[in-house]
Amino acid sequence: MATTIRQIAKFLDNRRWKYMVDEDNFRVLTSVEAAYVEQFVIVIQLHEDGRFLQFYVPRLFGDAQEHQPQESIFHKLLALSWNTKLLQWESDLMNGEVRAAIKCPLEDAPLTEKQFNYCLSRLIPMVDQVAMPRIKAVMAAAESIRPLAQIFHPSPTLPLPGGTKGGCKKFIDVEFFNSSTLITESVF
Repeated sequence: MATTIRQIAKFLDNRRWKYMVDEDNFRVLTSVEAAYVEQFVIVIQLHEDGRFLQFYVPRLFGDAQEHQPQESIFHKLLALSWNTKLLQWESDLMNGEVRAAIKCPLEDAPLTEKQFNYCLSRLIPMVDQVAMPRIKAVMAAAESIRPLAQIFHPSPTLPLPGGTKGGCKKFIDVEFFNSSTLITESVF
């Protein structure tokens, strides 16, 4: 049985939330205040003629490609997915957008208000109170070691003894695991 935009709007009305309906794209947009997400927008979108529902938080931290090391961020997101129910992380390789999503198939049953509220009430704290503090810690750690890492990365313009180009022979390899930073020295 199909779910409708009108039904979703009614559920949000019952919560006394403000929202905007985008009927052309079969979605409802709302937002909440949050501690760790600057603009916590929630998109509630219907697909497949109302037989599939998706809640997602778009552009969680702007352009993820600006943050280094990107692999560490995605590693942390995968670890979070492993440890949470419902929540999935999505990345658009074309524009770098990273979003959190909850997806619900509704093939043979209508969406109940209890299911709707469960998904919505899980999405917000999982993103704002669990995931984003950990991701921001990874980003902060990457920023704090970037100047140090640049010192140890080879420089193509500095001559080495013996006439070869490059910088120093060692660099810092940074791995992030469980929100702690491990710095190890590696040899080329």
